[in-house]
Order: sequence, then C-alpha cells, then structure tokens
Amino acid sequence: MREIRLPLPGLSPVNGKASSARFNGGALPSNAGLLTLRAVERRLDVAGRLATGIDDPRDPTRTLHSVANILRFHMLLIAAGGYEDGIDANALRGDPVLELALERLPGERDLSSQSTISRLENLPDRRMLLRLARAMVGLYCASFSQVPKRITLDIAGLEGDTFDAVHGCQQLRLFNAHYDDYGFQPIVVFDGAGRFVTAVLRPAKRPNGREIAAHRRRLIRAIRSHWPRVEIVLRGDSHYCAPEVLDLCRAQDVDFVLGLPPRSPWRHAQFDTLRLRLIKIAARVVELKTRITIHLPTACSAAPLMRLLLERLPRMAPRAAPRKPKQPPDPPPQLWPCGPKPHDPRQLSDERPGHGAWRPATGLVCAAPRPTFSPPLTQTGP
Repeated sequence: MREIRLPLPGLSPVNGKASSARFNGGALPSNAGLLTLRAVERRLDVAGRLATGIDDPRDPTRTLHSVANILRFHMLLIAAGGYEDGIDANALRGDPVLELALERLPGERDLSSQSTISRLENLPDRRMLLRLARAMVGLYCASFSQVPKRITLDIAGLEGDTFDAVHGCQQLRLFNAHYDDYGFQPIVVFDGAGRFVTAVLRPAKRPNGREIAAHRRRLIRAIRSHWPRVEIVLRGDSHYCAPEVLDLCRAQDVDFVLGLPPRSPWRHAQFDTLRLRLIKIAARVVELKTRITIHLPTACSAAPLMRLLLERLPRMAPRAAPRKPKQPPDPPPQLWPCGPKPHDPRQLSDERPGHGAWRPATGLVCAAPRPTFSPPLTQTGP
C-alpha cells in the first residue's frame, strides 16, 4: 500500500508567493561522510582483524551477516552520531549511506538488526577477548612505517575522566562510592604520541597489583611479538605502583615512571626512619670459596624499599688504575754527514779539540762548530 504524504500547511508566503512543502524527497541521509570512513576502515581492515579473534558458531549456509559486517556496521553507527546502543540499529538498518558503506545497494536488503548485534556482543568469552586485544596491538604496530627504537606507554584508567556511568543492568557494572553511581572504569593505553594501543573493559573499582601485572605482561608480550628489540617505557599514576608491577618491569627489562601513592610510607618518611628500617633487617651470612651470600628473611617487609633504593643509586664500582700509554721508540740519532756512525766504538769524542760533536736530533738540530779537518769516511778495524 502506497503511503500518502500530505503537504505541510501553514507556511507564510515569501515576496507575495505562496510556499508549500511536501514530504516526497525520498530517503536523504545526512551522514555521507561515512563513505570516507568506510574507505579508511577498508584500508586498515579493522573489522576484519577483529573478526579473526571471534569464533562464529552459526551455520555458514544460513548466515546472512558475517561477523566482520556486523562489527563494521556497529563501528559506523558509533562514528555516525554516537549510536553505541544496539537498539539504534533497528531504525538505521535501512539507511542508504550505511548500506553503501557495507557494499550493498540501497533498498536491496536491510542490515543486521538489534538482536543480531546483541548476540554478537555476548558471544566472546575470555579467550576471545584476549585475541581481540592482541588484534588491537597488531593494528597499533602496523601503523608504523618502520620499527621504532623506543616507545612510551601511558596507562590511563583510574582517573575521573575514564569513569563510564551506565543506565541499565549491563554486565560488569559496579557501584562506585566515590562517583556515587554505577558504571565501568576501563583501562586505556596510549603511546607517547597519542596513538591508541589497547583497552580493557572492567568494573568501576581499583585493580590490585596482580590484575595490573597480568594485563601489563600480556601487553608487553604482544608488542614484542612484533618488535622483539624495542625498548619500552611504562608510565602511570600512583595506582599502578604495586610490587607486582615493579617486579614485572624488572623481569621484562622495561623502564618505568610510576608515581607514589599519597599515603605511601616512602613519600613522607624521614631519613632516620628509613635508616632504622633498613638497618634492623635480620640476615644470615654464609662464606663460600669464591663469594659471600647473604640470605634475607622470606617475609622481609622492606624488600621493595631495598630494591627501589639500589636501583636509584649509581653503581660505585672501583675504578681501575689508568694504563700508561706506550711511548713510541726514540728515533735514531742523526749525525753530521762527515761524522762517524753511532755504533762505531772509535767514534770521535767531544773532548778532542777542533772536532765537532754529533748530537741526536730531538726536534731542532743544534749546529756545532765545523772541524778544521774532515775525518776519514772509512776506518779500518778488526
């Protein structure tokens, strides 16, 4: 049945001419810029990389929308106007520009619905989510034209700007007393230049050191699978300064710049307090043939403090005595053309009157009085 669209009445005339408006313009989308985003996404293949980490349990012979197309449609919905909820797909699944962006002709077949997107959002398990995170790291590494020598990873996720309030019964939501609301508090990682690396969706609570260390370990392993020799610098606020994170950075050879918590005993402790705390540590000293071993107690509470101080102090290794440079051999002495050879035992002496003395040349040649007679050039001897 054809829908009848009546004109819009009540418009005022313009310059004595009547004006009328009718709803017969057809489908006129206002988001044609999505075609440019589609070209960028097709070049990077973001949806295709993410789709490889999701196991599709559906029957391929009865599947109308692939996982890559569902992800691509959802990403374009978010880019079009912030339609992050799946319910918006029911109203925009017939948009002509979205259909062209997904390589379909307008009016040919509608895109995926809200129920299809919701099933895909609830499909990934823990292992699939880890594969998706590794795919994001792969996208980040592929954005470089050449392998960098050093990268800086800035971790954000426990500040106020990352708190995401929810307005429903979503999974992983948690009440946070500081913000007085339910929501998420994801961990987002960027590099020093502002490039997005990866993200983790988690409840709105402060993670412990074990959780942070596990996430950092997977991130470092994924980056070094692409760049084995890259130097990594980890930066974060005081929430990430946990003993597990410091041990991980030392084990993985990662430099770190982490803040100290405001209530940390190391921040406001006096020198005398630290000195007494370090001195009063029991230990067992064992002397071996080639070395001396010091066994500290297993439950040593000052172990992180000792490691922190030893890492901050410069190495005071004794300097070796400087070696004296080898002096070049003395040049052979230069004689007057008429004088005897230096190895001749019967050479002329300076004490003989009237004879000139030969002197070795040490820079400038000193002139001697010329003799009144020339000594013989050859001499007989044994």
